[in-house]
Amino acid sequence: MQNSKSSKTSISKEKRLFIAIDLPDDLKSSLYSETKDYFSREKAVRIIPAENIHLTLKFLGDTKSTKIPEISKAINEAAGNFDSFDFKVSSKLEAFPSSKSARILFAGVGNGSDLIKDFFKNLENSLSKIHIKKEERGFVSHITVARVREKINLSDMISVFELSFSKTVHCKKITLFESILSTAGSRYIIIEEFALK
Repeated sequence: MQNSKSSKTSISKEKRLFIAIDLPDDLKSSLYSETKDYFSREKAVRIIPAENIHLTLKFLGDTKSTKIPEISKAINEAAGNFDSFDFKVSSKLEAFPSSKSARILFAGVGNGSDLIKDFFKNLENSLSKIHIKKEERGFVSHITVARVREKINLSDMISVFELSFSKTVHCKKITLFESILSTAGSRYIIIEEFALK
C-alpha cells in the first residue's frame, strides 16, 4: 500500500519546464567567457554558466508530470511542420528592459530571427490545443548571458562591447528542458528533443 501511494505521488509531481533551442558548445563557451571577462568588475552582474545558455522559446513553469506526454506531442507536431533553418547570433549585447535600467543582458539574433518567430507562432498554436495559454507579450529572439541583481545603467559598457565570436547556428531540433532550482543555482536536464523536418 505504501509503495503504491509513493508511486502515485511521484507520477503526479510537478516539473519546472521550458522549451528552447539548444546551442553549440563552442558558442556557449564563448558567450560565457567573453561576457564574464568583460563584466568581471560589475558585482551586480551574474553571468549565466555556459551549460545553461540557450535560446528560450517558451517557459512553461511548474507543470504536472502527467501532462508531459501531451506537451511532447504538441512540440513534435510543431517541429514536424517546420524545416530546419539557420540563424545568426549577433556580436552585440542588448538589455531588458533597457541598457539604462538593465535586468537581463542578452545576445540578439540577426538573420533568421523571423524564422524563429515563425516557429514560435507554430509552437504556440500547437500548445494552445492542449490548453496552454499563448504569450501576451511579443516574442523577441534572444540568448540570455547574464542577469543583473539591481537595476543599474550599463549603457556605456554595452555600447562599446562586441563579442569576437559571432556564429551562424543551424537549428535542426527543439528541446524540452526541466529546470531544477537549488541553492547552487539552476540545473537544466533534457526531457526530450524533437527533430525539425
